[in-house]
Amino acid sequence: MCYLNFYPLMDDEEDHSPPRGCPKLEWAVPVDIVQLGTSLEAYSNTLEQTSTLRLAHRFRASALSRLPQEILEQIIDEVHTTEQASCEAAWISDYRCFQTVCRPQDHYQAYSPHVEDLWHMAYDGYWEDAFGDEDELRSRGDYSEQEKVDMVVELVANNPMIYFETDDSEMCNTKRDNWLGRVCSCSEMINGKETNQSILKLHRILKVHFGLEVIVLHEMLHHALDMFLPLSSFSEHGLCHTAAYLSLPSKEASTHVIGGRSAPLADGKAATDSSHMIFRQNIDPSLLQISEDARRRFARAMRVLHTPPSFHLAELQQNIRKPILDKELLEIDASSTRCCAIHRQGIVTEKTEKLWVYVAKKNEELAKQSWPQLMILAASDTVSPC
Repeated sequence: MCYLNFYPLMDDEEDHSPPRGCPKLEWAVPVDIVQLGTSLEAYSNTLEQTSTLRLAHRFRASALSRLPQEILEQIIDEVHTTEQASCEAAWISDYRCFQTVCRPQDHYQAYSPHVEDLWHMAYDGYWEDAFGDEDELRSRGDYSEQEKVDMVVELVANNPMIYFETDDSEMCNTKRDNWLGRVCSCSEMINGKETNQSILKLHRILKVHFGLEVIVLHEMLHHALDMFLPLSSFSEHGLCHTAAYLSLPSKEASTHVIGGRSAPLADGKAATDSSHMIFRQNIDPSLLQISEDARRRFARAMRVLHTPPSFHLAELQQNIRKPILDKELLEIDASSTRCCAIHRQGIVTEKTEKLWVYVAKKNEELAKQSWPQLMILAASDTVSPC
């Protein structure tokens, strides 16, 4: 599985920059990694049911077979949407930890033994005035599990250092690893069996059912962009971001590799063993053309998987050089209001709301463009294969 080269609070001496992969010319569509991942998972989870519905509609004499095709497709689409919604929470939670935009109190859930321990410690007065006036406390058995969670969340929100004093930050590190496990396409053979089956299964579904692949690349946002964005981060190295691109299968696209489908290189080699060497590669002119069949595959995948072109936050970098002329970006700029605390309170600020309005506007602009588009992509050194 891939690993993150830079962790929050990591000593500078531990930082290392592995060799980067070669760039690659691709016909691609930038998409939201969480939307794509949850949609593929939902498609996989409901594939047997939807296939049965289609077969029954086509061959079985029943009320179902008399439904118009459009109604059947709406039913299947609703099944997919419902299943996707049930998958989102875990994906979003892991991704927020990977990005380091999570809040310490985001990691507490009802019926968790850890929450129970924290709650009893606070109830017993381990932290002075943790729950306010002791005279107002009810007996232990009178609190529901959700009330305990709410009390612990409020406690940690008011005293963020509890998060580190009790080693709760390890939960966040675990969720970062979970995220890399979700999107890493490295495969290892252990006892003759291939590991990391879940993401590889999703890759196969995308290739078999839609004739496409996904390129997943990780990056550490530039410090200037990190300071600009009104997002919480307690990482010394700033915000992480995972970019995803729908692309043609390797045999139909460029034969030249980039930093892998998530971080590793397809042939296990870096672009060069020496950073003193230049990069050179001849371009096949046929790569500059794309067939109508390939375009239809992209269109179908985006429609069925509810995955339209998506604006990546890293693309803001080129537009935030001072002085910022864009009025909308000026209203988002948080660099002048950022506090120096190790972790800001996770409150949705006015600037954050304006950021997502701006991103939604950019997504609308992308949706009006013709896709896929020819891109040159290359991996960063943020994540490396084991």
